[in-house]
Amino acid sequence: MIQSLVNLGPRATGVRSMICAIGPHYRAALTAVITGAAAAVLICPPSYSSDAAASGDEAGEPPIMVSVDIRPGLCPNHIRLESPLAIPIAILGAVDFELDLVDPESVTLSREGVEAEVRPTGWTYEDVGTPLVGGLCACHKLRGDGLDDLEFWFSIQDIAAGLDLDPQAGGIVPLSLTGHLTTGERIEGLDCALVISGDWAHDEFGAEVGLLPEIPGQNWPEQGPGEHRFTYYSTVSERVTIAIYDTQGRVVARLNDMDMAPGIYSATWNGRDERRNDVPAGIYFARVNNSRASDIRKIVLTR
Repeated sequence: MIQSLVNLGPRATGVRSMICAIGPHYRAALTAVITGAAAAVLICPPSYSSDAAASGDEAGEPPIMVSVDIRPGLCPNHIRLESPLAIPIAILGAVDFELDLVDPESVTLSREGVEAEVRPTGWTYEDVGTPLVGGLCACHKLRGDGLDDLEFWFSIQDIAAGLDLDPQAGGIVPLSLTGHLTTGERIEGLDCALVISGDWAHDEFGAEVGLLPEIPGQNWPEQGPGEHRFTYYSTVSERVTIAIYDTQGRVVARLNDMDMAPGIYSATWNGRDERRNDVPAGIYFARVNNSRASDIRKIVLTR
């Protein structure tokens, strides 16, 4: 029944918002069509309307303040102007705040004194940080606290250009993350970033080689059945090996084994072994390494 949708948390927000936004006259009919249950009931946020966000702004009501963390788990929260990567910025969950009411598509990043706003390239729900008790520009290295967070990914190049950060190199800049709840209220959270410039590769990565996270909205083009694409990096000129392993630790396929210059690269595993035979669906591991560092990621292969 659709009631269970309310209990699914953040991932159900889009469906619930769609139904609630059409108004009370049609809610029951659409709910029944979606669930196949004529008696299904959906509880919508109070006074929800598709114009709620706009009316809230016009009323000039102060925003609901939320806890925001740039680069959760890291301190300082740096933005290196030359980096081609994306930066995570999270709205941190709290026991007294319904994170699933945040409309992710309404969220933007801004800076005081600059008219432009930057939109995220994607977002995901994951426990990545812990709210900080302290001053605006304080930071800590605490990771998850057991509560889901709403983590957005912003292109560093979009932030640098859109928010005019070049003149701020070497300084600490407060940034504002704003948006709306599906009930219409505005939300806002602030955090500070240390703007730096220079050799980005050694600073962005904690190891000489590694696999970059899959960023929602910035993944490679849609993958075919049995394919897995991922991005890896090297910060030094050295031989880099990428291989796929099964759960027994046996090499299934080698994707790369050559000298690499520093940079960011991509690789695709087509779900076949070194004899070009399709391997069974299941769990595998991608491992990238050089002579001094390595990184590994689990792959769930489906057919």
